[in-house]
Amino acid sequence: MTSTGRQTVDLAIGLYIQRATADSHWQQAMRQGVDRIMEELSEYERDRFFDYVEGFDVEAALFPIKRMVEIYPLALQVDPDGLFGSRMDRARKQILRFRADFLIPPPGQEEGRRPSDTPHATYHAAARRRQGTDTPAEFQQMVASTIDMIMRSFGRQERQQIGALFERLPVGAATSVLRSWTWIGGEDVRKKEVAHRQLDRWRETGDDSIWWQIAVSPRDEESFSWFYF
Repeated sequence: MTSTGRQTVDLAIGLYIQRATADSHWQQAMRQGVDRIMEELSEYERDRFFDYVEGFDVEAALFPIKRMVEIYPLALQVDPDGLFGSRMDRARKQILRFRADFLIPPPGQEEGRRPSDTPHATYHAAARRRQGTDTPAEFQQMVASTIDMIMRSFGRQERQQIGALFERLPVGAATSVLRSWTWIGGEDVRKKEVAHRQLDRWRETGDDSIWWQIAVSPRDEESFSWFYF
């Protein structure tokens, strides 16, 4: 894989591939896929995306990097089953979504951010993504109610800290935080426990990635789950 010349981008690509699979074949396929994307993007598009990624620390940068790395690995495989056409169609659709999120919007509006939502543009964009646009209205309302319930369970200062955290993350990372709050079944109190454990560990470690790693196991023991996969 060709180096991009950007420290955070290169580190994030390497880290994502390392965590995604231990299979050397698929690691190489991912690197080849990155090279393919780099060839297809114009110099302006590459710089635009790299500038965006470089605005985050490495752990947070994994979210936009995932969007790039996952486009081509399947489509570039030897195709004994005659699936090349459908795989390339899927890759083209992913490229269109990638461009729509990172390359077409004006700077500052990547991943669905809206100027009208400032100063909480990332939070609102992440909430919209977690709700989905083609999901039932009941699901969207459930997600909105759960997020609101959890935010209200924090004190005012804590809400301000969490809000400030969201605004320095890519939307994909913030969406993963909201997913960790809303995906667990059972009583609402368990969902609150997840968010409050995240806050406690974040304060202890200063590690932003705690927010999208920490979950609750069936035995209510602290565990970790990489939600960006």
